[in-house]
Amino acid sequence: MKFFEKIKHLFFPPIKTDKAEEEKLITRYRLRGDLRIGSDIIVSDGHWLVTTFYNRACDVLESGTVRVNDKTMPCLYKLNQKRALKKGQESLKTLKADLYFISDKEVRDVFFSTSEKCPLFMDKERLVAKILGQLSFKVVDAYRLVSHLIRDHRTIHLYTAYREILIAVSEALTSIIYGGQYPLASVIKNNPDTIKDWLEKLHILEETIGVKITGIEVYDLSTSKKYYPLLEDARVGIRVEEELMREAEKALEPVPVFAGGQSSDVKNETEENSHKVESDHTIHTEEQNAIKAIEESSQNFAPIFHEDITSSMQEQDAPHILDEPQEPAQDTKKSASNAEPLDNIDADHHLYKICASCGAKNDANATICTTCGSEMT
Repeated sequence: MKFFEKIKHLFFPPIKTDKAEEEKLITRYRLRGDLRIGSDIIVSDGHWLVTTFYNRACDVLESGTVRVNDKTMPCLYKLNQKRALKKGQESLKTLKADLYFISDKEVRDVFFSTSEKCPLFMDKERLVAKILGQLSFKVVDAYRLVSHLIRDHRTIHLYTAYREILIAVSEALTSIIYGGQYPLASVIKNNPDTIKDWLEKLHILEETIGVKITGIEVYDLSTSKKYYPLLEDARVGIRVEEELMREAEKALEPVPVFAGGQSSDVKNETEENSHKVESDHTIHTEEQNAIKAIEESSQNFAPIFHEDITSSMQEQDAPHILDEPQEPAQDTKKSASNAEPLDNIDADHHLYKICASCGAKNDANATICTTCGSEMT
């Protein structure tokens, strides 16, 4: 007997799911014929095994290795025994059954929408829209889930499971929203209190289909065009409110204080002023150095004057002595008439004569003044 137990797995390998199948919410194990009594079933951690007999859920097995017999699967064994008696069979060697492995892992980011347009309110106005979003859920009662799914379906597929769960969630959420007057803005911005209220009321799904909704996020509303202005006003109000909240949070942020008790702004301003004073001092020092250099260079060059011009300038600048008698001033016009016309050079280096009578400028070769007509020699 012990020898048979050792080699049994070579002829009757244990029933278990593949690694890839374990990631799915629900997996149907495809038996080759009926389930043999005495065979072993390996249920992975985080999974349940639910047996069904036609459209009825029977037994639930938790993780571990289970041997098929009347003690581990009493409901399935009893139903098969009744079936065998009807056919005139006295003993059972195999069981008619379907096996479903159910995962208890959380399923996230599943799209959903309410089954109908739900009423939402903004002040005294009312908007009707379908709520679109994503939800997360996990199976908490595998027996209730399989019982709900197998009732209308002979065989449960993964697509069928998702569809039936989402239908149940949509109908339940629609009923919840109809029962309460929810503000439009709180739904659009996923107000935590609103989401919490929905999740608490969706606990009813644990008793009906064995699924717990762990999260809901609304990202859009589907409504008719006549409600677009009201929807846009609500979104604008939300953006304004969020901007005011950000400004309030920014105003409450503490100002970082550095060593010496100065804030960062005061420290920066002090550093800027110190840099400015140093810059002004540098410029003033450079100006003084430049002036000093000019003075030193001017002293190195002696003034160049003609001796006669220098002496005449000294005589003109010499002060008059009061004790000496001064000669009376002669008539300027008279002395000018007796003086000979002088040759001079203008700014353009041209020679010209000055009339001794009227003092007008004339060409250097002129013999008669063009102004007064006097002769010029």
